Amino acid sequence: MTSGRATFLLIHGAWHGGWCWDRVADRLRAAGNVVLAPTLKGLSDRADELDPSVGLETHVSQLVDLCSEYKLEKAILCGHSYGGMVISELASRQSHRFQHLVYLDALLPVPGQSAMDMMTEAGQQAVRDQIKSEGDGWLMPPRSTEALGIVDPEDAAWVAGKLTPMPLKCFEEPARLAKGLPEMPKTYLLAEQNCPSVFEKFYNAIGGQSGWTRASLPAGHDAMITHPEDVAEFLLEIAHSTAG
Repeated sequence: MTSGRATFLLIHGAWHGGWCWDRVADRLRAAGNVVLAPTLKGLSDRADELDPSVGLETHVSQLVDLCSEYKLEKAILCGHSYGGMVISELASRQSHRFQHLVYLDALLPVPGQSAMDMMTEAGQQAVRDQIKSEGDGWLMPPRSTEALGIVDPEDAAWVAGKLTPMPLKCFEEPARLAKGLPEMPKTYLLAEQNCPSVFEKFYNAIGGQSGWTRASLPAGHDAMITHPEDVAEFLLEIAHSTAG
């Protein structure tokens, strides 16, 4: 895919769908770029494909096929929240297709680590208890819009009506990262407000590491919804720097 000034592949987080990137994608496309924001299998408008077998590997394989279909080259790959698991494994396998990785308030795994592994023991138990009581033993109900940092009533109603449950397997399946994260520029963009400590830990951990850039936004977790101008501008700056 060579049309447009840059190509962006935007990966949503748990309970969301490609729709959560609409406001950012519109701004990127208005600047002449190509944007792909797929919905991961089993979620949102693909909820009819939901079953207990859907996990991280399902989503990574889906995106490997998408990359092949669109013949992606030198794309900017951005993941939000759980999407950090997905883009890490995807980039490890398909590094030749990307030139910059962006983690937007996203999970940043090490080899063999799952999303559940990043939680405290108390946090893991709380998740399992909720899945047992509310999710038929295999589905994790969506977080509240307040927990996602969405305070505008209209936005909250819009988002709440679109969030769908997430299979437990997505959180239990580890990122293998057989080839590690590729040697290419990587950026961590932290949402400062209503920030779960797990994301702040990633931001702090990469400080001073070669190949990494850190930045932050005065936004809650779902910054692509509440602060689309800022997120889009940030991504456009990355595109400009890579083009240079």
